[in-house]
Amino acid sequence: MIRLKSEIPFAQGHYRACYRHPGKESRCLKLLLAGSMPDELRRKAAWIKKLRAVRSFSQNEMDHVEFSKLYERIGSKLLDHLSKVFGIVTTDLGEALETELICDSNGSISGTGHKIRLQCPDWGPVDSAINELSKFCRTHRIFLKDPGVDNIAFQRSETGDLRAKIVDGFSSLPSTVFFKPLRFTHPALAEKKMAKFKSRMHHFYIKDGVSCE
Repeated sequence: MIRLKSEIPFAQGHYRACYRHPGKESRCLKLLLAGSMPDELRRKAAWIKKLRAVRSFSQNEMDHVEFSKLYERIGSKLLDHLSKVFGIVTTDLGEALETELICDSNGSISGTGHKIRLQCPDWGPVDSAINELSKFCRTHRIFLKDPGVDNIAFQRSETGDLRAKIVDGFSSLPSTVFFKPLRFTHPALAEKKMAKFKSRMHHFYIKDGVSCE
């Protein structure tokens, strides 16, 4: 069993807390928070959603399932822009999803939207990284329902270049619902969602007086 009670999460969202694996520094453990357990979410859901299996309300379970489907379809190239998922593990705080921990070349945890603004005040490298990710999502039809600024990490190489990698939000793909409308399979939709993410990132830079031109 992995012990996390004495560990401090390095990030926390609405549904999960993220810990650096105490025994594997290159791995992340995502733990569901109180109030976001599958049975609780199903109980609060609209009646039509209650027809789904309980496990479909677990973000950890759905991330695992969706990553497996994406990897089967795209192969190892997927890891260029998406953190690898290893599976569900047991900790002293409950079950957690074990994933790749996105780190810079110096070993520090890569910054997501809120942090990268402080780490990289120049918009240019961030803009280029987002454009590259957008092209990748369009090419491989990777759909993010509503990408927030902290769903994507910016990994810095030894030369200072940035690579955008999806660390959250990919379990919202259409294959997790009952049917897959044609509009959800169109590459342009993936690009549209990334344009929305870029607009949000742009807002962080512009509000602090950094030009996007």
